[in-house]
Amino acid sequence: MKIDIVVPGRFFAFNLALALAARGHDVRVLTNYPKWATAKFGLGPDMTVPYTLHGVLSRLVNRAQSLTRGRVAESFLHRSFARWARRNVRGNADAVLCFSGVEEEVFSAMGDVDGPKKILIRASTHIVEQHRLLREEEARWEEPIDKPSPWMLDREQREYAMADRIALLSSFAYDSCLRQGIDGRKLGKTLLAGGGRRVQAAGRAVAGRRAR
Repeated sequence: MKIDIVVPGRFFAFNLALALAARGHDVRVLTNYPKWATAKFGLGPDMTVPYTLHGVLSRLVNRAQSLTRGRVAESFLHRSFARWARRNVRGNADAVLCFSGVEEEVFSAMGDVDGPKKILIRASTHIVEQHRLLREEEARWEEPIDKPSPWMLDREQREYAMADRIALLSSFAYDSCLRQGIDGRKLGKTLLAGGGRRVQAAGRAVAGRRAR
């Protein structure tokens, strides 16, 4: 299968691409990482399509946000990446996997005609429930917490409607989408896993923690 993965950054998309390629699929990752950076994660030069300028702008904006404690150019960054991806996804792909937030322009251009399967990857709960949970924690701690903006709340819900399938990473996230009225036939759970030894603490570190 020809599979394009659209992700503004990395998340677990690089691992996903490598796993799919190991199964014999023709996979490309459209990302804002430069090729020299994706190579560090094992992606070959033919597996990545970079939008490096977007990566640079995103880092500058994130730095500005940390200083202003606000949202700077959110809609510009998401839309510009999605419009770039729309021009670069393969028309003959069997599936296009988009991480939520940068899907709308890509999937709307693909339309409802027969073509690549439109799969949305949502790495959290339904965005409405995410907003509610964060709002409740904000009230409980009486401290401001960064929450999805009204613009992003509306955008992601339009994206859910356009996707053929929505891939979720846990039963908690899956159930949140059911509660928000999304048809269960559209949802799928892809639970993440990793080798336990990669996160296992060394014996010396365990002994030190116990001593403390």
